[in-house]
Amino acid sequence: MPSDHAQRMEELRSLASKFDVNNIYNQDESGLLYRMGPNRSYLSSSESRSEIRGTSFQKRKQRITTVYCVNATGSHKLPMKYIGKSEEPNCFCDHPSARDRYLHQKSAWMDGDGFSAWVDWWYEEVENKSNGPWLLILDNFSGHDELQELENVTYFFLRSNTTATYQPLDQGVISQTKIKYRSIILRKTIDIVSRMQQPNHGFKSNSANAGGVSSKRSCLT
Repeated sequence: MPSDHAQRMEELRSLASKFDVNNIYNQDESGLLYRMGPNRSYLSSSESRSEIRGTSFQKRKQRITTVYCVNATGSHKLPMKYIGKSEEPNCFCDHPSARDRYLHQKSAWMDGDGFSAWVDWWYEEVENKSNGPWLLILDNFSGHDELQELENVTYFFLRSNTTATYQPLDQGVISQTKIKYRSIILRKTIDIVSRMQQPNHGFKSNSANAGGVSSKRSCLT
């Protein structure tokens, strides 16, 4: 590790020692291909790998950005935020309460405006949870540049090319969340396919439904 990176981490350790450990937060974003199925599968002895590989379920590339934030002890896990392209996705017709956790941006990425809105929401959440001061650890993504000064809040930016090693949320938290999400989608898909094989199942035979939800109700992008 370059000496300047090591020095920066020492600065973080020194700074963090001045805060209550419950008031130290880490925030990070990650893309999620929310309709893509697993890229690996088991085959029966009667199936051919060439026939199974590359199904449409495995190639779906619809993407949203997921926003994570948690404190150092894990005692305060903030609700995950989502960023999609659509301003008013159809899926909110069935789940209107999810609208409060949703942001929209033309490319479904975090930008300055979205981050400012997120920080305002985060500040309200932590104020309701505990007394300050608070430390918020961020990567140096360009969308994080537009920061407003908030009372009792200190921001710390990790150096580029170090987040995979030092970003707390990158130490398995985000990856395990995605694994759990994909397993839920797979279970829902298997359940729907199993029910479709039953007589009088009530489903329309439409390949768009093979991802666990219909295309009409999943258009976050």
